[in-house]
Amino acid sequence: MQLIPSEYAARVMQKHDEQKLFAPENGKPLKFKIGDIVTYTNDYGIRFHGLRVTGIYECPSEPCSHYGRGGRYFLNDGTRFSPKAEDSIEHCITSTN
Repeated sequence: MQLIPSEYAARVMQKHDEQKLFAPENGKPLKFKIGDIVTYTNDYGIRFHGLRVTGIYECPSEPCSHYGRGGRYFLNDGTRFSPKAEDSIEHCITSTN
């Protein structure tokens, strides 16, 4: 069975609403704020260092699979319509040498 995008998003959001796996719905605060410098690791394990959090994706009024899978942060990585999940970014460690 192949789902149309809106059906897929609705199922992802239903699971999200039932399980509450991600901040802030799980009662934990977001780990990052706008302006933070982070490292993003994509699904293939490639790391992108020195990116900046440029926005926070708030719960949309329509079902959205990005939000339902934990996408909360927009980065200056050229994919401004694809929010990243907390478990794929970390604060960037810089050397003070």
